[in-house]
Amino acid sequence: MTRRAVDARPVHVGDLVLPDVELGAVYVIRTTINDRFDGPIDLLHVMSKYAGGEIRGYKRAVDTTGPWLLRRPATPEGWPEVDAAVAALLGEEVKGA
Repeated sequence: MTRRAVDARPVHVGDLVLPDVELGAVYVIRTTINDRFDGPIDLLHVMSKYAGGEIRGYKRAVDTTGPWLLRRPATPEGWPEVDAAVAALLGEEVKGA
């Protein structure tokens, strides 16, 4: 799959509020890419300072209001605490596993 950046500048969306996790240790950034098959899509990257990078990701077509969908492959497949924290941060629907 060929991807070309539309807006390669990551935007810090905010910090996730998770039980027993220091505020600021897990956060969300947003980017937009042009997917060869799906066209322009927005990506959310859940980043962890503990893990040293992305721990979960979501996607949605640009300029739509539908739910954010889990990007696959995803490990673990089901992680409802993170999905709920992202939904609370955005005030939008997030569909995990």
